[in-house]
Amino acid sequence: MTKKEKHLALQHVTFFSSPLKMFNPNIEANPQQKQAVLHIVNKSSFPAPYILYGPPGTGKTATLVEAIVQIHKAFPLNCILVCTPSNTAADEIARRLLKFIETSEVCRIYSPSKDPSTIDEELKSCSYGGGTANKQTDEFINKKAILVSTLCYAMRFVLMGLRASYFSHIFIDETGQGIEPDVLIPISIASKNRKLYSQIVVAGDPQQLGPTVTSKLAEVILGRSILERLISYNIYQKNYHGNYNPKYITKLLRNYRSHPKILHISNELFYDNQLLPQLSIDNNQKVQFPVIFHAVDGLEEKSSYSPSTFNVKEINVVLKYVYDLINNKTEFGQVTAEDIGIVTPFKEQSMRIKKILQQEDAKEKKKIKDNVDTENTVHVFEKYKKGEKNELKSDEVIQNKNTKETNIKIKDDKEKLINEVGKDGKTKVKVQKIKNAKCQAANDVNEIKCRNLKNINVGTVELFQGQERKIIIMTTVRSKLLLHDGKQHLGFLSNPKRFNVAMTRAQAALIVIGNPRILQEDEMWRYFLKYCIDNGSYRGYKFALSESHSNNPKPVLSGSQRITTSAKLFKGKPFKFFPLDAIESKKMTADVLAKSRRCKYKEPAQSKLCESFRKLSLT
Repeated sequence: MTKKEKHLALQHVTFFSSPLKMFNPNIEANPQQKQAVLHIVNKSSFPAPYILYGPPGTGKTATLVEAIVQIHKAFPLNCILVCTPSNTAADEIARRLLKFIETSEVCRIYSPSKDPSTIDEELKSCSYGGGTANKQTDEFINKKAILVSTLCYAMRFVLMGLRASYFSHIFIDETGQGIEPDVLIPISIASKNRKLYSQIVVAGDPQQLGPTVTSKLAEVILGRSILERLISYNIYQKNYHGNYNPKYITKLLRNYRSHPKILHISNELFYDNQLLPQLSIDNNQKVQFPVIFHAVDGLEEKSSYSPSTFNVKEINVVLKYVYDLINNKTEFGQVTAEDIGIVTPFKEQSMRIKKILQQEDAKEKKKIKDNVDTENTVHVFEKYKKGEKNELKSDEVIQNKNTKETNIKIKDDKEKLINEVGKDGKTKVKVQKIKNAKCQAANDVNEIKCRNLKNINVGTVELFQGQERKIIIMTTVRSKLLLHDGKQHLGFLSNPKRFNVAMTRAQAALIVIGNPRILQEDEMWRYFLKYCIDNGSYRGYKFALSESHSNNPKPVLSGSQRITTSAKLFKGKPFKFFPLDAIESKKMTADVLAKSRRCKYKEPAQSKLCESFRKLSLT
């Protein structure tokens, strides 16, 4: 056996047979996270990639960091590459790694075009690039054990000519958000002669939004992530007992983010009701059901300069909730601007809400300044009234509410104050008005706790993926149905992945604003409406669900199920996502469906789904 073959053989050895001692104590009590770490460290899936299936709020990034730390501590000479689609995600992983690993062992690599002033102070000591690349050489990178970069900048390692076995592990976080060509860049580093020499670990959630592709022509191919493509293979499918093979894939089940009532929606529709809420609920909490739907019969409009749409009535309701939340007029307790996130599927709606919040913030700051001016004036009058004339200093500043700051000498002050207050110290009408103004100013200051409205995060569903907020307010905008191929639909508002992302951003409260008459035409939104109505959290105008739909929502396929079915039914054709209600092709006969592995065995709910497919094909 050659030296190279021995090296490769040693890489594939399972070297941990006993449970690992976790560096992160929170992972110690999570069996799925511990299972994933053990198999990643042991390279149990080699040469196949290991998939870490992480639904929202289940600690996917924490699991990856723990696995990286375990490998580094056990084998400090091994080199590890960590890649993400965005700089934000890469920075987050680097920050977490620095909690367990010395700065000298970690290298956060930036593009040379990165502005050094924008690099996090915590990461500057371990950063490479960002204006410093000219001062350093590749030797700096070679001395590091853990390299963190974006997917695209991993091309640097390809150009460096590193051997295929240079990295023992290559981690790719948020794989579902990266287009396939980008994800293949770090994978190509570990490949030679069509063989992989490193353990590839991909992490993500196929049930959330995939890569953003602006080209309609390219979206058919690039719109499907490599995570979806991988998870359609047999080794990543559930077995006869409905379980995944832990040697190849681990699905995290414990959700640490959302209130159980909020998690219930996506858990029921997308995750086979397997997610286990871990958020502790205070028994004394006033909120018993933190999911609200507010019905608004608004008008969907388009501006002359943008193809996107907006809804003015829904914007007004959003602002009403924002003021009530920040001024503690709701049952959700103390809320700051940073605790609120406003989500909308439409960019124009997002821009208009953001602009209004900025304008209101500027007005309120001016109002507070005027109130402070009034209080300073009242302070001087009352000071003189109490006989504290000697305490009035010559540099006392009197700020008038309607004028700029005016410095008045003490002599002029005495004359004016005597005229207003009187020598006997009795208060006249004008002073009483000023006192009333002071009280009003104090009330205004308490009322304007939302002076930091600009700190409220407003964005589209795509921008909120990967984020979380204590309270999420969603405005759906849509007030009319679209017609395509003779069928009415909600447009991309009915995209299951977009729906799932929007429903899983909230921690303590979820408030959805929309038109129920329109939303009920989609089965997922109909399920959400029924969920709110049944639990008494429906607000707005009176509405009753129509009887033209089934009481139960259509089953929403999990990521692997949807992909497997689509891949088999449309084999040999460019991949494209087809909703259940759109599958009406005559080519999909009962014979084709009978050949599908899925129809031979499955859980009861899935068997019903197969039966519905058979009926659909025979009609």
